[in-house]
Amino acid sequence: SLVSADGSSDLSSVDDMIDTLTDASEQLQDGSKELSEGLDTLQNSLKDFSSGMNTLSGGIKSYTDGAKTLGDGITTLKNGMDSLAGSAPALVDGVNQLKAGASQASDGAGQLVAGYEGSSSQTGLVDGAKALADGAAQVASGAAALQDGASQLKTGSESAVAGAGQLVDGIADLQAGTNQVKDGSAQVAEGASDLADGTQK
Repeated sequence: SLVSADGSSDLSSVDDMIDTLTDASEQLQDGSKELSEGLDTLQNSLKDFSSGMNTLSGGIKSYTDGAKTLGDGITTLKNGMDSLAGSAPALVDGVNQLKAGASQASDGAGQLVAGYEGSSSQTGLVDGAKALADGAAQVASGAAALQDGASQLKTGSESAVAGAGQLVDGIADLQAGTNQVKDGSAQVAEGASDLADGTQK
């Protein structure tokens, strides 16, 4: 009660209540401010949480995609290993063929060197070329001699042609002389006959 037993009012109690209410109001105000700040913090935290959830979701998707890619890579690797195992015999055959080809090439190179340099049982390319050059020189000499012989043959042929012409002329003269002899013989015979006839008269 604000009134005392003797009828006087108790103002100190009223002051205390006002002080208490003032303190409570201040505390309520501070609490409201802290609550507002807490709500702001919570709102920002929710934004960060949402962003984090998005990042987490993106990471999970990336992880899932990576796992799928890894699985595909493992499948591809397995297929490649199978193909490699299947092609191993062909690879071995290819290596053997390559080795055989290298051996043949080596033998061919040896034969080429031997053919170029020659050996105790076979004339080499150098000696053969020298012999060929000598033979070519001999052929050239023979060709010159053949040319000289052909020139002489031509000259002899021309002489023979000229002689044949003279022979033809001689035969013609001989034939003419024979005719003359024949005619003369006939005249002699005729004269002898006339002479015989005159003697008988």
